[in-house]
Amino acid sequence: MYKSILSKAKADGIILTNQEKRKHQAITEIKYWLAQYDWDFFVTLTFKYSMYDEIKVNSAIEKFLNKLSAEAFGRRSNKRVVALPVIEKCAMDNSLHVHMMIQNPTPYILNEEKRNSFRIRDAVIQCWLQSSSSAGNPALASSSDEWIKKVLDVSECVRYMTKQMKHNLEHTIPWDQCSLTGRKPETTSGNFPNQ
Repeated sequence: MYKSILSKAKADGIILTNQEKRKHQAITEIKYWLAQYDWDFFVTLTFKYSMYDEIKVNSAIEKFLNKLSAEAFGRRSNKRVVALPVIEKCAMDNSLHVHMMIQNPTPYILNEEKRNSFRIRDAVIQCWLQSSSSAGNPALASSSDEWIKKVLDVSECVRYMTKQMKHNLEHTIPWDQCSLTGRKPETTSGNFPNQ
């Protein structure tokens, strides 16, 4: 596939630099890798006001995932909701919002009472609002529940979520907030693990 893209680029008279070729290859591999997961929900999370501070957005994502995981599995559990967040810039004013694919944690909740009462939609709203004083209520951001959708086509969701990667590979996906294993990352002190 990659060779056919390069052949097409050469045929169209476009010559890519080695760096552009490596970046394109990396993006292609990331998209393929992410499409291998079984994602259940596609979520859009916004802020009350235009947000331009990527550090604050990253912090809100971290708090959100911690709170959502605690809501699903309990505060003391090492389980974490499997999620892939993407920070996206709005085309109109470059303000930031978050798209996220989430695996439904409900089947992994061991406590039957908690599992039967857990509602992903309500938990996402509650945990996002608690993640930052700037967080906007997702249910008010769009008509009906357009902000949370069942994933019907994983490849299409991955394509949509990674559409800005060609512009900013380093900052589109906050890799330190990705939760792909279902476990909390080990906390470290300084640079030495388990100290």
